[in-house]
Amino acid sequence: MRVAGRGHRFTTDTDTEVIVAAYRQWGADCVLKFNGMWAFAIWDSQDRELFLSRDRFGVKPLHYLAEPHRFVFASELKCFLQLRDFDARENHAEMRHQLTGIESPGQTLLEGVKLLRPGHNMTVSATGIRAWRWWSTLDHLVEVPRRFADQAAEFRELFFDACRLRLRSDVPIATCLSGGLDSSSILCSLAAMNAGNTERRASDFHRAFVATFEGTSHDEREYAAAAIEKAHAD
Repeated sequence: MRVAGRGHRFTTDTDTEVIVAAYRQWGADCVLKFNGMWAFAIWDSQDRELFLSRDRFGVKPLHYLAEPHRFVFASELKCFLQLRDFDARENHAEMRHQLTGIESPGQTLLEGVKLLRPGHNMTVSATGIRAWRWWSTLDHLVEVPRRFADQAAEFRELFFDACRLRLRSDVPIATCLSGGLDSSSILCSLAAMNAGNTERRASDFHRAFVATFEGTSHDEREYAAAAIEKAHAD
């Protein structure tokens, strides 16, 4: 996404500036160009409209309360408990749903507070509230190679690219290592590619944190230690 090439100027390296510039350039369609997870809101002072968006799979939460004379949004439910003149009542129906594992899209444990669904956008203006789905994975399926070797090579490239992108940081980062396949693959991938050609790469990306449970069947220290040794991590 080359926003700078379209005349936008930046004074920092933050993704916040890029998001705002992308919205100015493409409007709500800017999210189609984003790679990652997010929940954000932008106040469009020209159109007098609030634009909210949630990432493709809803990794980041975005709660909202729509009342006749105000619209409130937050990343956590506890924020709404601080609202003046808000009657905080439990959503008993949703409690039952969550306890039984039944999906109840858009609902929360607080009566009246909703959750913007994954892959959805929303606009709030004087004319009303509109929410729509901007992403459906079924509409963006890729063609999978027929040969297993090609499938493995393509997955490897995608996996390495995902790890490389998330090394961009202005603060120290580390890997959470359980000893399982997922976290061990991430740690060893970072070591294999040595984080080459990564913009704004954190200097101490080779650190890992391990939680152990001595004397239990959940203790994966042995496997975590093997991954640490293989990756030469701290």
